[in-house]
Amino acid sequence: MIKINDLRIELDGLNKELAQTADQPLLRLLYQTGESGQDNLFLYGIVGGKDVGKTSLINLLAGSRISIDSDILDEGTKKSVAYCHQADQPFLQKRLAGAMRDRMDYQTHQSDFLRNVVLIDFPDYDSRFQSHRDDVQKLSRYLQGLVWVITPRKYGDHEFIDQLESVAQSHENYLIILNKIDQLEGRVALEAARREVLDYLKEECARRDIPAPTGDRLLMISALNPQKYEYPRLYERLIRRHSPEEILRAKVKNLRAEFNKNTEKIRSYYALSDRIAVLDGVLDEIANGLRECFDNEYFEMVWQRILVLGPVQHRISSGLFFQRVQHWPVLRLVFHPMAGLISFLGGRMALTRGTDAFSDSPRDLLRRQGKSASSRLLSIRRDIEEKHPELIARLDEPPDYSAAIEKGFHRLLDAYEDRVVKRISSSMPAPGPWRKSLVYLPLIWFPFIQPFLLEWSRSESPLLSIGGFGELISIFISLFGAASLLQSLLFLIVFYLVWLALLYARGARRALREGEEEFRDLWFEEFLPSLSSLLAKPFEAIRADWLDKQARLDRIQSQMQSELNRIEGTQ
Repeated sequence: MIKINDLRIELDGLNKELAQTADQPLLRLLYQTGESGQDNLFLYGIVGGKDVGKTSLINLLAGSRISIDSDILDEGTKKSVAYCHQADQPFLQKRLAGAMRDRMDYQTHQSDFLRNVVLIDFPDYDSRFQSHRDDVQKLSRYLQGLVWVITPRKYGDHEFIDQLESVAQSHENYLIILNKIDQLEGRVALEAARREVLDYLKEECARRDIPAPTGDRLLMISALNPQKYEYPRLYERLIRRHSPEEILRAKVKNLRAEFNKNTEKIRSYYALSDRIAVLDGVLDEIANGLRECFDNEYFEMVWQRILVLGPVQHRISSGLFFQRVQHWPVLRLVFHPMAGLISFLGGRMALTRGTDAFSDSPRDLLRRQGKSASSRLLSIRRDIEEKHPELIARLDEPPDYSAAIEKGFHRLLDAYEDRVVKRISSSMPAPGPWRKSLVYLPLIWFPFIQPFLLEWSRSESPLLSIGGFGELISIFISLFGAASLLQSLLFLIVFYLVWLALLYARGARRALREGEEEFRDLWFEEFLPSLSSLLAKPFEAIRADWLDKQARLDRIQSQMQSELNRIEGTQ
């Protein structure tokens, strides 16, 4: 079970964190005192400005003179007066312990129908005496209900509306008492006066984003003529014994209003949604800035440099060629000792040429119009700081982006080479048995079959004669001579070298034709997002911090609602 005071402590802690993070003065939160089960007292505060008849009203409700106005220095009601049952006084003093000290008088009675109900006459909240305002602020935390006394002349007093905004009670526990209504008799229709006051309250409360009291909570009375107008309804509402269930419901409503007001104040004061929205906008600005700086023309420039970059094209062509010769064991044996010569010849046949204009350093490959990629990122960062100076305090100095860009671009080139090789290799079917067998034919034809047939064709002896048979043996023996074997080996080397160079050139030409699509995908889907992440990382950290605080606030509010629902369910 979660205790309400624990949630208040957690909310206070979050409030302090937010004030420190936002570099703002600490927001003052308003709390009810205690929890719902603290005692069974229902405290009504009779609140109003000077000369609204507040003291006369509470004396009328109590049926005796329990509070006295004073005209000394125009101070009005000097001290708060609590009118309570004699048996309730110890519980009331315990609840108010330390809050008022010598600022509270207690008037007791023995009317059982008013057990558990306490009427408190507050000092005038619009007094020029600061202690009066302080008393109203202090005591409002202890109340379950508020009776706001106004007059036709003072209902538009902004001090009264400000009090409505600042106290932690639920608007369902307000009563608005329009006193001295007899002054309007014969001058204004009373219902028109009611509508005017209600419309004013709704408008002012809406401007402050607080719930306005409902129409049934505005009562028009005259303390000098209590039997007329709506005083009997007021008396019936207040001067009666309140059941424990009713008191608990009122406390729960006030606690709910307290937490809702505090959480909404925190959201508004620290502008949580706005701050998160600003950071979302910053992340969009980063993405847009990167698209502008590294646009399609920039890509085409880099791609053209990659095309003439000898080492890159060599690695792709060699990788592709190595994949292909794996299917021919003989070619593979020839390729490894002659790889350099094959790649040189094959590259020339593919009409590819390297250039010394650019190295494979990202610093050179990514430079455009004399501006490096890292300086472009720094420009985007500076533009954001200029537009959002409020974020600078939470940002470290921008790092040197060069190393990260170089590392990311090397990853891009490696991935580009791998993807081109894999894509083209997968689209070239493996040779079947017949094609594979063709690679062995030169090993038999050139050293043996072709020379044998050539010599035999020159022979004058018939093949089936004894002399022809001996000559045939002589031909075979001559084929295994050192000179003949060396000649055949050289011819085979040249033959396979040309074959491999042609095979290499074919793959290299295809890699040039089809490599742009792979490079484009990697550029826009991986490399540029990595630059965006590099720029966005500090802003994402700030955003995550605000989101975490917002989530904690949501959790506190949710847990409070669950706890209050549980309390209501146990009634």
